[in-house]
Parts: sequence; structure tokens; C-alpha cells
Amino acid sequence: MLAEMLAWFEKILPTPERFNRTKSKGFYRRRTRGIAWFRDSATECLSRMHRIRVILETYGHPVTMLTETRVGYVTYEDEFQVVAEPFSDTQTR
Repeated sequence: MLAEMLAWFEKILPTPERFNRTKSKGFYRRRTRGIAWFRDSATECLSRMHRIRVILETYGHPVTMLTETRVGYVTYEDEFQVVAEPFSDTQTR
């Protein structure tokens, strides 16, 4: 069941090219600081992620859902997700 859910996300979600703001050469070598958020409108993604949460918690892996109005410096966005380098006051844990 978990493998099926992850395969669905792999198929549906575009993969961001970067998770940091820098545009310098070698950006891919820099420490990744970005965090990905689902948009409120991505209801199918959120629903499936809640099902994944249930599976993980069933096997003893606690999951915390974060909500945030100011996610940080946006480095990527599409119809389902936003990737941002978080502000210092953005929740990340």
C-alpha cells in the first residue's frame, strides 16, 4: 500500500530542480535548505499524504503536519507544491 502511494506521487508530482536560492555555479553542491509544502488546493495530494501518515504511524513513526502562511523565499512552485528556503521564523520541525 505504501509503495503504491509513493509511486502515485512519483508519477504526479513534478520534481523541483533546486531547493536553494543561489544561482551560482555549483548550486547543486550547496547544502539544501529548502522545504516543500503542498498547496491548500492540492486536495488529492493532501488526502493521500494523510493516508501515508496513517501507515507510518501504524508502524511507530510519528508524523507532524505543519501549516504556514509565510513559507520563505520561494525557489520553485507548480499547481501542487511550493518549495521555499525558509525564513528564520518559519516552522520546519
